Amino acid sequence: INRAIENGNLEQVKYLHKLKYYYEELAINYATENYDFEFEQQLYKFKYKYEKCAISSAAINGHFEVVKYLLEIGYKGDKLAISYAAINNHFEILKYLHELGYKGTKDAIDKAAQNGHFEILKYLYELGYKCDKLAFYSAAENSHLEILKYLYELGYKCDKWAFYIAAEN
Repeated sequence: INRAIENGNLEQVKYLHKLKYYYEELAINYATENYDFEFEQQLYKFKYKYEKCAISSAAINGHFEVVKYLLEIGYKGDKLAISYAAINNHFEILKYLHELGYKGTKDAIDKAAQNGHFEILKYLYELGYKCDKLAFYSAAENSHLEILKYLYELGYKCDKWAFYIAAEN
């Protein structure tokens, strides 16, 4: 059944569940990372339990309906959920989690800078998130000039190596 869950084969999962085969918790994480809302609902109907990182797994892959569903049925996310949404530019998920009171780590703003997600970076900064040289270097290394300018205008400084890296890219 684990393989059926990992592959997103809902019909196989239903059949194997009917035969009393059960899953390992790790398989459920694959489901939140890779599959759709109907799949998640069916797993919940079977009373399959998710790990704490399930919301983060859904957030990093942009599965907004899954994130909302897991929260509605009582699951709590961890502090990585916002950072994971920031990594892949899932702005709506990030805003939703924040509106529910979730706080991310400094890593969220650093990942937004690294991956060129300017709107997320601005949003997080406006919420009070702070970054350090890592954000500057990451933006430079990945040629995100708009982010470099923004950070500089905010008063963030770095040494000549960041500009050297930016020039190389």
